[in-house]
Amino acid sequence: MRGEVKEAFRHTLSEIELSNIWLSLYEGDFEIIQKAHDSIHELIYIAPLCIPKNKSFHEKSAFLAVYLFNVFYAAHRSFIEALSGFYNCAYTLLRNCLESAVRGAYYECLAHRKFRDNPNIPEITRKGRKTLKGWINGLIREGINKGIDIEGDLETLSASIFDKLEVIEDEGFKREFLYHPNYLEMIEALKVWGMLDPLPDPRKFWQDLYDELSKEAHAYPDRTEVGKRLLQLSSGNIFEVNVIPTELNKFCQTLHKIIDFSMLIELNILEEWIKENNDVKEKLKERLMVVQNLGLQLSYEKLRCLLTYY
Repeated sequence: MRGEVKEAFRHTLSEIELSNIWLSLYEGDFEIIQKAHDSIHELIYIAPLCIPKNKSFHEKSAFLAVYLFNVFYAAHRSFIEALSGFYNCAYTLLRNCLESAVRGAYYECLAHRKFRDNPNIPEITRKGRKTLKGWINGLIREGINKGIDIEGDLETLSASIFDKLEVIEDEGFKREFLYHPNYLEMIEALKVWGMLDPLPDPRKFWQDLYDELSKEAHAYPDRTEVGKRLLQLSSGNIFEVNVIPTELNKFCQTLHKIIDFSMLIELNILEEWIKENNDVKEKLKERLMVVQNLGLQLSYEKLRCLLTYY
C-alpha cells in the first residue's frame, strides 16, 4: 500500500507542472509576477492590523472571516494555476475571487443597521417582492415580538447573517417571495454605502472586468486552454501544457487589479476602526509605502486618505 501511495504521489507531483512554474518565473515579466503575488499576501496581512484591541473581528466576520479568506485562497490558487500554464482555470478562479469580494462586502453591510437604514436601499422591489434588506428587517421585527435580539446578534457577529438568510436558498421560495440582487445591483448598493470610495466609476470598472472574466468562465473557444495555444501560432504540441509569457503577464495584471479592488473594499469596511484608533493608524502607516510600491493605486489612495489626519 505504501508503494502505491508513493507512486501516486510521484504521479501527482508530475501533473502539477513544477517545471512550468520555474519557466513562467524565468520567461514572464518577473516584476509584474512578483507584484501580483505580493499583493495577494498584503491583502490578507492588512486586515489584522486594522482591528483595535477593544474590538473583535466577529463584528465584521461576514467579510473578514468568510469571504476575505475566500478571496485570498482563490487568488492564490489562481496564481499558481497560471504559473503552471493552466490559464483558463486560473481566470475562472479569478472570477470567484472577484465575486467573493463583492458578495462578502454586501452581506457585511446588510448585517449592520447603519447601512440598512439607508433610504436608498429599498425593502420592497417594484414588483412587490422583499429585498434581502426587507427580509432581515422583517426577521428583526419578529424577533422583537418574541424577545429575541436578532439585531444585536448581527452587530456582534455579522457572519450570523448567513443563518438568517439560509431559508432563501430554496429557489421556489426565492422566486415567489424574495428578490436576490445580481452582482451589478450589489455594486450599486456598495456604492451607495460608500464601500467603493474613491473608485470613480464602480459600475464601469465592474462591468468591464466581469465581462472579460466571464468569457473565460464560460469557455469561449479562444479562451480555452487549447484555444489560447492555437492563438500563439506555435509549432509545438497544442495539447501539451506550455508556458505563454504574454498570457501570464496579462493574467497577473488582471489579478493585480482585482486585489487592488478587493483591498479597497477591505479598507472601506474597516474604515471606522482605522479612523478611531491611533495604534491602528501607526501600524498602517508602516504599510502605506508597501502598498504604493506594489502599485495598488486605489488602495493606496484610500489608505493615504485614512491616514491624512493622523
